[in-house]
Amino acid sequence: MPTYETELLERLCTLELEAMASIGVTKCDAKPYFIHAQDRFPYFTNRIASNPRGNDGSEDLDLNNPLVIIRFVVAHLTEGGRGQPESKLYEWGPVVSSYIENRSNWLQCATAPYNTRMNYIQEARIIDNGGFRVFQDSGIGALQVGREIQVQCIFDESIEQVYL
Repeated sequence: MPTYETELLERLCTLELEAMASIGVTKCDAKPYFIHAQDRFPYFTNRIASNPRGNDGSEDLDLNNPLVIIRFVVAHLTEGGRGQPESKLYEWGPVVSSYIENRSNWLQCATAPYNTRMNYIQEARIIDNGGFRVFQDSGIGALQVGREIQVQCIFDESIEQVYL
């Protein structure tokens, strides 16, 4: 049975692919893990960077607040003509961010199995849309162009007291 963290990453992958398909980019990959490199672009990797816990002031409800880092890689640094990798990043990045933001309350996808509200989610907001970044990828020995988008999530979790 997947945890809410696993489902969160898988849902974000689905949303990322749907966002790219909405602008006609159908050859795209999205991975629910971070350690990944490939030569075909664009692609996404996802990871949970932190997961602080809090509460809403009640004794029976905790809040889990995972911070997800979406790495969006669009090209090799040397690909195409001058400025081409950056242009792709500035064209596609806002589309991905808007697509996720427009679904931030439920993280509901257009496709099954994630076409319903995610359990216990209160919100998933982009807190940093990232900017131009160059990533060193030792797996393929190349510099890649992309951005890292930060998504702050809030889940409520009922606390069930266990008495022995």
